[in-house]
Amino acid sequence: MKLIIEDDEGRKTVVPLVREDVEITLGRQEGNTIRLTERNVSRRHAKLCRRNGGVSIEDLGSFNGIKVNGDRIQGLVQLKEGDLVQIGDYDLAIQGHEHKPAQVPTTQVDAPFPSEDSEGEEPPPASESSSGLSKKHESTSVIDGAQLKSSRPTRKLVDIPPEEAPRLQLTTTHLAGREYACIRSEIKIGRTDDNDIAIDHRSISRNHCKLVREDSGEWKAIDLQSANGVKINEEHYAEGVLKTGDILELGHLRFRFLAAGEEAPAVPTRVWAPSRSGSRLPLFLGLGVVLLGLGAGGWFFVLRPSHSHLNADGQDSPKPTNPGDPDHKPDESPPDKPDPGLVANGGGPKDIKPTATPEDKGSALVPNQADPMAAKALEDGKKRMAAGEYKKAVRAFAYAEKMGVKEVKELLGKARAESDAEDLFNEGQKRFNAKDLAVARQTLESIPPDSSFAAKAKPILALIKSGEEKRSKVEEAAKVKEDATKAKAAADAKSKAEEAMQQGLALFKEKKHKEAAAFFEKVVASDPGNAMAHMLLGTCYANTGRSDLGAAEYEEFVHLDPGSKHASRAIELLKDFFSKNPNKKPKYPLP
Repeated sequence: MKLIIEDDEGRKTVVPLVREDVEITLGRQEGNTIRLTERNVSRRHAKLCRRNGGVSIEDLGSFNGIKVNGDRIQGLVQLKEGDLVQIGDYDLAIQGHEHKPAQVPTTQVDAPFPSEDSEGEEPPPASESSSGLSKKHESTSVIDGAQLKSSRPTRKLVDIPPEEAPRLQLTTTHLAGREYACIRSEIKIGRTDDNDIAIDHRSISRNHCKLVREDSGEWKAIDLQSANGVKINEEHYAEGVLKTGDILELGHLRFRFLAAGEEAPAVPTRVWAPSRSGSRLPLFLGLGVVLLGLGAGGWFFVLRPSHSHLNADGQDSPKPTNPGDPDHKPDESPPDKPDPGLVANGGGPKDIKPTATPEDKGSALVPNQADPMAAKALEDGKKRMAAGEYKKAVRAFAYAEKMGVKEVKELLGKARAESDAEDLFNEGQKRFNAKDLAVARQTLESIPPDSSFAAKAKPILALIKSGEEKRSKVEEAAKVKEDATKAKAAADAKSKAEEAMQQGLALFKEKKHKEAAAFFEKVVASDPGNAMAHMLLGTCYANTGRSDLGAAEYEEFVHLDPGSKHASRAIELLKDFFSKNPNKKPKYPLP
C-alpha cells in the first residue's frame, strides 16, 4: 500500500505504507513524520493511521483543515482507495497493493541511504529533534537501494568519441574550470581510484554516483547510495536526467554538465549562490532518517520547497514567519545544524571571498595524475586521421590540445588542412555533377597539392578538361556552320535582288512603273543599301501618284549616295515637295 503526495505543479512523491499499526503525522513543524513546509499547512496538521488493512486520517485541529473528495472533514475519517485528500496545496491519495516490480521513484530523494563503504565520509548531521527521536525508534527502510538497482535495465557499455562526449566542468574548489569528458556510456565518479573520475575529497563517497547514457541519447545521474547524495540544480535525486547547463552537486563539489561541442562558460570568480526557484511548491521527499517506534512506527522525512538559500555561513537562511498566520507560534526549538556534506561555498547579496572550510583542509581535490581522456582523445584523433574522418579528427585533437597535450599541435594543423581540402573537394564534385564545369575546375584546382584530396581531384579535373575541349570543338563547328549558312543566305538574297533589279529595269524602260515598283520593292527589302533601287522606286511611286512614298525613297537615295549625278535633281524634287506640304518634315536634313 502506498501514500501518494502531489504538489500544485503535478510532481508526485510515493511513500510506501509497509507496516500495520502505523501512525504518520503530517505538518509543517520539525518532528512530524512527513513535513509539508508551506504556510497553508499547520505545524501539526493531520495524522494518518494504518490498521487492519485500512487507512484513516484525522484532523489535529489545523487552521485550514482537511478535505476528502472536496468536503472538509471533522475528526477521524476512514479512507478508501481513490479518495482525494487535500492538505493545503498538496493532494494525497491511497493506492492499494500492486504486483509489479519496484520502480525508481520519480521524486527527489532528500538524503539517500549511505552505502556500506561510506565510513570516513562526511554525512550530514541529524537535527536535535531527529536525534532525540532516533533514541526511541529503530531504523526501518522504506526505499531499498538494492531494489532501485534491480529495477534498472541492463545497459551496454560502449566507448564514446571525445568530440561527441558531454563534459563535466568543475565550478568549485581551487581546481574550478577543470573539465572531465564522459567518454563511455557509463562513468563512475567517486573518491577512490577504481572510479572513472576519481576525486579525493572527503565530502564524496568512495563510489558516489554514475552517469549513464540511455539508448535515447539522454544522460542520467544515478546515486550509488552515497552518504551525501546527488543534487541536480539544488534538488536531491536518486536518479535524474541531466541537460546541458545543469549543475550536478556531489557533496561539496559542483559540476556544470555541458553537451558535446558546447563552449564552456568562464567560471566566475564570485561565489556561486543557489538561485531562487520560480516554483512556489517544489516537493522534496527526504528519507534521511527512517525510524520505527517502540510502540508505534513512523517514517521521518521532509517535504520542503527548493527555494531556500544558503547564507554566507553556509546555513539555511530562516524562512520569514508571518505574525498574522493563525497557526503561528514562537519557535523555541534550536536551529537546525547545517549539513557539512551539502553546504554551498556561500551565497548572498554580496560578493564573499571563498574561505577554506574545516572539511577542505587536508583533503585536496586531486584528479587522476595521467589524464586518460586526453590520451584517448589523442589516439582517437590519430585513428580518425587514418580512416579519413578529418572533421572528427579535428575535434579530437582540439580536445587533446585543450587538455594540455603539446605534441598534438602539428597533428591538429594537418587535420584542419585536410578538413578544409575535403570541403573544397566536396564542393567541386557537387559543381561537376551540376554541369557547372568552370566553377568545378576553379574549386578543385584550389586544393593544396600536398593534400590527399589533390589526387582524388585529378580524375575529375581530367574529365572537366576533356569536356571543355569537346565543348570547344562543338562550339567551333557550330559557328562555322552558322557562318556558312549566313553567307549562303546573303548570296541567295543578293542573287535574287540582282534578278529583281533586272526585271524592274526592263519594266521601267517600258514605263510600266507600277509593275516595275513591285520588283524594286523586292530589291530594297533584300538589299536596303542599294541607292539606285531607292531612286528608281521613288520615280515609280511619283509617276503612279504616290508622291509621299516617292519623297521617302528619294530621301533614302540622297542619304545613301549624295554624290550621284542624279542626287541634285532628287534634292530639287524634295524641296518642292516639302514646300508644298509644310506639315511634312524630311527624314534627313536637306543640303
